[in-house]
Amino acid sequence: MSKILSTLFFLIVFTYTYSQKKMAFVIAIGEYASNDGKGWKTISSVNDTSLILPALRKQGFESKNTKLLINSKATIENIRSEFAAFTKQIGPKDIVVIHISAHGSQIQDISKDEIDGFDESIVTYNAILPKHSTDFNTDIKQYLLDDELNTIIYDIRKQAGKDGDVLVFMDNCHSGSGTRALGKIRGGTDPLMMDKKASYSTQKDQSVSMEKLVDEKQIAPYVVISASRAEEPNSEIVLADGKGAGSLSYAISQALESILSSTSYSSLYASIQANMNEWVPKQHPVIEGNGVNRTLWGGNFIAIPPYIEVSNVKDARMVVIDAGILAGVTKESTIALYAAGISDTTKAICLGKGKVVFSDNFKSTVDLDRDLTDLRPALYWAFIKKTHFPIQPINISFEVAHKDELPIDKNHKEQYIELLKSNELIRFEGTPSLRIVRRENCELIIDAKSDYTFDIIKSDQAYAEQLNMVIQRYIQYTFLKSYEIKDPKYNVAVRLIPYVNGQPDTNLISTKQRNGIYEYTVGDKFVVEITNLNPNRIYFNIVDIDPTGNIYPIMPTSKDPKNLIKKEELFVDGDTTIVFKYFPIKLSPPIGDEIFKFFVSDKPLDMEYIATNKGTNSRNMSSDLDRVFKNSFKPSTRGEFSSKSGSVFNLNFIILPEKKK
Repeated sequence: MSKILSTLFFLIVFTYTYSQKKMAFVIAIGEYASNDGKGWKTISSVNDTSLILPALRKQGFESKNTKLLINSKATIENIRSEFAAFTKQIGPKDIVVIHISAHGSQIQDISKDEIDGFDESIVTYNAILPKHSTDFNTDIKQYLLDDELNTIIYDIRKQAGKDGDVLVFMDNCHSGSGTRALGKIRGGTDPLMMDKKASYSTQKDQSVSMEKLVDEKQIAPYVVISASRAEEPNSEIVLADGKGAGSLSYAISQALESILSSTSYSSLYASIQANMNEWVPKQHPVIEGNGVNRTLWGGNFIAIPPYIEVSNVKDARMVVIDAGILAGVTKESTIALYAAGISDTTKAICLGKGKVVFSDNFKSTVDLDRDLTDLRPALYWAFIKKTHFPIQPINISFEVAHKDELPIDKNHKEQYIELLKSNELIRFEGTPSLRIVRRENCELIIDAKSDYTFDIIKSDQAYAEQLNMVIQRYIQYTFLKSYEIKDPKYNVAVRLIPYVNGQPDTNLISTKQRNGIYEYTVGDKFVVEITNLNPNRIYFNIVDIDPTGNIYPIMPTSKDPKNLIKKEELFVDGDTTIVFKYFPIKLSPPIGDEIFKFFVSDKPLDMEYIATNKGTNSRNMSSDLDRVFKNSFKPSTRGEFSSKSGSVFNLNFIILPEKKK
């Protein structure tokens, strides 16, 4: 009987362990229906399959678990039905790859869920060119809109469950313009419009909240790698045999040739990025998703330390990195370079270390101590070894000020002083900025000016380590909240309009102001109104700084996949006022002085990294930022800064306690 039970147990474990499948769904549309000469032009998408399929085979994706739709098979009806059947075959823990090579196009948004007034779409086989459209309601049916594709991917993630993985490759573009690239452009036409004379305001029929977002813990993590930024065209390349191919597809095939299964999706992306930067240098692939730091093909999450992307290698000893003053990177800072994709700098080879010779708000130039052997910037990640925020030193006191406060233990005080005295931004004399006192089983770090508890260190934690992190956060908080720079070319006016009964009400603005300062109550909602006082379009970001030093992204935000706000959507045209009435912001504790930090530029921005990087999280510090301040270098001068543009300013308001009923 015991043998039978043992055998049964073995079979159960064996079945469970080896039930995971690797499944792939590949769409390649290169030849479109003619539609009497009104169809989309031919591109080389089918050639991509000869690159992608063999690469996936080597990674364990068998042909029996791969669905392939080519050209006339990739109608909108077929795509829907085949995806539905494919999804049903997915089981818990399965690994799914979706690869799409086709034209991409923008479509006039009719569901009011796109902030810029346009949906992105995949152009399916029977689609007509937008310029030939005479019946919008009919012609739109041949485009696979991003909303529908997102739903398909979400259903796949649910089927795969929390132990599965979903990786999506998008070798198409959603918008574009002229280019000097060698190959054809995938997309790049005017949008499909219902009303070709329509103009669009920045609106989106969803809401954001300053409350914490819920993680999607029960469905598969996902990663999406796209061929280009939303504002860029996606170019084909010409291979050695003279055939065209998608630049992303070719980069993927090369990366998967030698990549190890123990690496992460961010490492895979770094390899793809390095190759594409060499072949199509004006095109920038993008990675998104909540599984970026997960081990390839269904592994665990990797604790990747916060890193900075290298945007330019000027020569073998000089690099430009995508972090500057706002990240504490100044001339006093030290930077070290490592191979992109590493998870532990203590076990990796440092490829170069150097001092910052110049920094602006978002970019820094580093002079290295040794030559780099490869000048492709995507091959490197930069790590800050020493930061220096340009602020006056903060003074720390250990004096009690209230009856319920107690002095901290003498040993802890000596330990703290020893730990912090080497920090040039910390003093222990003069008017205090922070007070450190004890209460019951914890120690409080109190903002001396506001008397607000900035943070708490519990007795069961490593005091010295925790205090160091809190002080660093306070320094960043102090610097960021006070740092402002106004450029008259980027001049905007901002109002916070009360949001009541599902609508913004400008008549109530005066009731929420006292001595010119906004005062809102916990539970209140408001929307942001932005007026562009200049003739040219501006892009903006909003970051929230609360009284306890926490920093949250407001716009854009990528934390909630169901409620994304993309950087490209956050714009206001010249001499225009936009009320973001579809983004009511709900206020929550802590109460006190709050700051909305506005960043304004002529290019899309992504300042979310400022809010998410506190020295302990794994998000990269620069993402695919387009900087407010741009660097240009004279050919004969190493690191000379010659131009900048953009504004950084605050809108202060007060959050009051919720009124008792």
